Amino acid sequence: MAALLLHGRISNSPAVQVRHRTGWNGDQYELEISGEVRQARIFGENLVLRRRIISTLGSNRIRIEDVVTNEGFEPAPHMILYHFNLGFPLVSEHTRLQLNSEETLPRDETARPGLSQWNRFQPPTPGYAEQVFIHRPAHGADGRTTIELRNPQIGIGVRWTYPTANLPYLMEWKMMGKGTYVVGVEPANCNGLGGRAATRTLGLLPLLEPGESREYPIDLEIIPSAEDQPAAG
Repeated sequence: MAALLLHGRISNSPAVQVRHRTGWNGDQYELEISGEVRQARIFGENLVLRRRIISTLGSNRIRIEDVVTNEGFEPAPHMILYHFNLGFPLVSEHTRLQLNSEETLPRDETARPGLSQWNRFQPPTPGYAEQVFIHRPAHGADGRTTIELRNPQIGIGVRWTYPTANLPYLMEWKMMGKGTYVVGVEPANCNGLGGRAATRTLGLLPLLEPGESREYPIDLEIIPSAEDQPAAG
């Protein structure tokens, strides 16, 4: 059995067909980077990730457009999770994570005491044990959800907007320890924190059929965060 490594083998695979494009589209000057990565092995999966990252000159937004295709001849397990890791000065005791969640669960007993404060963050804390929370974000009539991480003290925030059809989960990683002070905002297609084997046992392991593709568009914006804007919780 091939080793999956931390975060999967694709994390250590080089991209090919890497290219960039710049130019005018009407009144907007567009910037685009694209490429693809293949994860394949004999007697195993043959998955291809094709990615485009797009923005416009002077914009506060970038768009990530990923398409994952099973180019093999058998159904293939397909777990995907996006790591957006943010730290100081955006993250501080003044920061709030804002989302409308249908359900929020702690990953384990270490996280359970912090469940009521999942959207708030501590100053750098000696000996802090990481806490992980599993959210099921609600979506609007357009099928999209909005996640925001705001720090009103410095007047800045980050907003994610994306459809929940293919990314129904959001993992929140709180690591408030001194020297490793970070918050992870991580859209995912399944609750796979227990690993592939456990997810398969629970009957929750996503599969891609031969020739099937799934799309993952995510809009990421830098936004103002004023003192008078309410924070969830």
